[in-house]
Amino acid sequence: MSKRYLLLASLLITNGIALNAQDNPKRTIEAQIQGMAKGDTVFLANYYGSKLYYNDTAIVDGKATATFKKAKGYDAGVYAVVVPGPKYFELVVNEPVIKVATRMDDLLPSLQIKQSKENELFIGYIRFLNDRKIDGDALRAQMDAAKDPDARAAVKVRMEELDKRVKQYQRDLVTNNKGTLAAALVKMSMAVELPEARKPDGSLDSAAAYYNYRAHYWDNFDLTDERIVRIPVFGNKFEEYISRVVPQVPDTINRLADDLISKCGSTKETFKYVLHSLTHKYETSDIMGMDAVFVHLALTSLPERHAYESRLDERW
Repeated sequence: MSKRYLLLASLLITNGIALNAQDNPKRTIEAQIQGMAKGDTVFLANYYGSKLYYNDTAIVDGKATATFKKAKGYDAGVYAVVVPGPKYFELVVNEPVIKVATRMDDLLPSLQIKQSKENELFIGYIRFLNDRKIDGDALRAQMDAAKDPDARAAVKVRMEELDKRVKQYQRDLVTNNKGTLAAALVKMSMAVELPEARKPDGSLDSAAAYYNYRAHYWDNFDLTDERIVRIPVFGNKFEEYISRVVPQVPDTINRLADDLISKCGSTKETFKYVLHSLTHKYETSDIMGMDAVFVHLALTSLPERHAYESRLDERW
């Protein structure tokens, strides 16, 4: 067990070094932030899973502009431009040049996209959702205040129409912008629509509904796309899956973990993220019996791990 575990650890470390040694795409992010003075510091942070990590620093010039242009480049993903406060706004980084402008005291509402189709889509989507949330809150308040059944039914119809409008907006954005990271992000945030599971007598089948939901959980994700590890939607959905969707029973965890890892491909960042996250979770678990999951992850020989081990052996 010790030999294979050390091999797994070496695999992750070596793979990480290889990835870091590659040149990231050269990209420039230019943010003009009115209200900031020459010499002020602005930070750039990137998501890895659901967490933000420091990535770069820029000094504001005489035009209130901070320019991020790191020599080794930036991986595609969702980033945050962080100003004193701290306060920040998010951007999709997937194009050679991104230019935005905003105000220090009103970051997101005042944000203007000067150059970036991806962020026109992304920020437009965020604003659409924020507006619909306001609409939804107003309708829920009306529902709570309504006493008459007919009035409540009318409000319910409007709420259903609002939900349909949001879903249609999402579908249109994804369909009309294939290949963009913004569209992939929106698709990942959409719930998979599944038919109701019913028993022969016509009643709802909650067990079948659960298994169907679990089987199709990742339908809106391309797990072979390494960019998704730097999109918080993926990190949040992954945490939900392993903590709430997957029954915390070692044999079931092992089977579903193997299935998830196999979907990631053998040369992608998602493989490293998923394997490392699962191994760490069950290595550090306080629940009795979860060491069996850790051992399984360290010892099980999936084809993807064989591929990595073969390349590791060739290096040595």
